[in-house]
Amino acid sequence: MNSQFENLKLGYGNPKGDYWFVGPEEGGSIESIDLRMKIWEQLKAEHYVDIYEFHKLFDNGTLRFFDKPVKLQSTWSGLIEILMAMRGEEYSVNRKRQIQSKEFGRDKSNTCVVELLPYSSQSLVDLIWDSRNKESKADYIIRLKEMRINLLVNQLIKYQPKVVVFYCKAYLNDWIEIINKVVGNNVTFYQHAALPILYYKNRKTLFVITDHPVSISMNSIKTLIGNNIKGLLA
Repeated sequence: MNSQFENLKLGYGNPKGDYWFVGPEEGGSIESIDLRMKIWEQLKAEHYVDIYEFHKLFDNGTLRFFDKPVKLQSTWSGLIEILMAMRGEEYSVNRKRQIQSKEFGRDKSNTCVVELLPYSSQSLVDLIWDSRNKESKADYIIRLKEMRINLLVNQLIKYQPKVVVFYCKAYLNDWIEIINKVVGNNVTFYQHAALPILYYKNRKTLFVITDHPVSISMNSIKTLIGNNIKGLLA
């Protein structure tokens, strides 16, 4: 493993963008970690890179998410659906493909896509990880999580995006800790009556916590969540 990668890597896109999406970790095999670290170094990246420039070097079949005909990537696609509604765009699959191919996570876009943890993993509970590392995944998370939380807090304080969508309720306590540290006190969150979202808004940023976009609970409601966020931003 690489301490510089652990200490710096956050994700893709433009940190000065209005729309941030924060997840627990990037999906991918443990075998791909070394290549990901090599590319990060090759791109001379600190915290963020352009998502296409990274995957152009990474490939492993991922260019199909950018090049025509664009295959929708499940997590990105769900987040993009929320993004479209937040911005008041009419939903269409073709438009979603266009955003994924040309805009989402790009360094000159209005979006930033980051992960709390630095390394890719097949799932939140990764038995393959445990079998192939001297350090269990649970120990790895314990070792890095507080440092990574503080890194993300500092970046959010620095850039003050318009909206931050934290996704995956398995990390609910971590999202709450991050928000409290950014704001500077323990905030009171509002629970939407019908949708799986918690939110808090200060003068600079709307913070939203919701389920992972690929979870069953999010089926058919991602546009509704985006519309609700749009209303909260008004």
